[in-house]
Amino acid sequence: MNLEVIAERAGVSRMTVSRVLRNQRHVSEQTRKRVLQVVEEMGYRPNPMVSVLMSQVAQSRKADFQPTLAYAWEHKRILTPRELVEGRGGYFRDVKVRANELGFNVEPMLINNQGMSQKRFSDILKARNTPGIFLAPAEETQASYDFDWKAFAAVSFGYSIRKPALNRVCLNYHVGIFNAMQKLWDRGYRRFGLVLKKHTDERILHLWTSGFLTFHWERGLPLDGQNMLVQDEVDRQEYCEWFQACEPELIFSYDDWAYVPWCRELESRKRGRKKRPCAFIHLDKDFVQLRDELLGGLESCRPQMAAAAVDLLVSQIKQNQHGLPERQKTILMEPELVWFNE
Repeated sequence: MNLEVIAERAGVSRMTVSRVLRNQRHVSEQTRKRVLQVVEEMGYRPNPMVSVLMSQVAQSRKADFQPTLAYAWEHKRILTPRELVEGRGGYFRDVKVRANELGFNVEPMLINNQGMSQKRFSDILKARNTPGIFLAPAEETQASYDFDWKAFAAVSFGYSIRKPALNRVCLNYHVGIFNAMQKLWDRGYRRFGLVLKKHTDERILHLWTSGFLTFHWERGLPLDGQNMLVQDEVDRQEYCEWFQACEPELIFSYDDWAYVPWCRELESRKRGRKKRPCAFIHLDKDFVQLRDELLGGLESCRPQMAAAAVDLLVSQIKQNQHGLPERQKTILMEPELVWFNE
């Protein structure tokens, strides 16, 4: 069975059938439904290997034209593409590498550039015929964007963009800290501490704290939360009081530049202490500042997440899946614990 037979039965051209099967626009809804009904009645199923072959052929050719995808970000301090490229966090550099491998260019675009409205930003994307957009994690804990989503495909990073529910690529924070604690348990650590800012915890849906507590629950350890310090801002006095009351053997934290020196100062006051110094695990090894003082850090998986996001967006573009998904799809990357100085 071929497309000509379907076209004849549906009373349309072969090209129209092809457009419907590829989910392309510019086909009326009535015609689309009629073609799909004929396809269902005739039991037609496309050969998936043909698509694979055509994709391989397309990638082997040197394209004269590279469609441009947008990498959209909104930040109070990172305001230029150069800062975006040179910063330690973010996904832009790795997104660009993978996109180029697939024949796409990527242009960074600041959403709130000089007070630009979201409508204006969306209009620019449409005027440029941008087929797809990456949305970088937002600084806000519950960011919302109101673009004309019907005009392009979209993929977001992380959990901070709550509306709309776009397909996204995220780090599995819960599993990451849980597995790290298991490895540390095997090394003899029993008293764990977690220090976080509330803003950071909220941006990732409390997944670090939930993984931390889940490990305690499975091990039958206390669940009173006394070994967690989660505050708007963690100051020196609060930290020292918490540390002396909790006496952790190991702390998971983010701002090692502050917490490690505070801890070492407290330990130095206790002369004759026989316990080993409190160890530290950084929650994102890409932002470690006192590497020699830390036992290890959790991976950020930024290159892997960037590649997954590009593959997801390109797949949506090739299948003409513009607009908001009927149901949000989330791809999770599981970080590993990386030991330092071993």
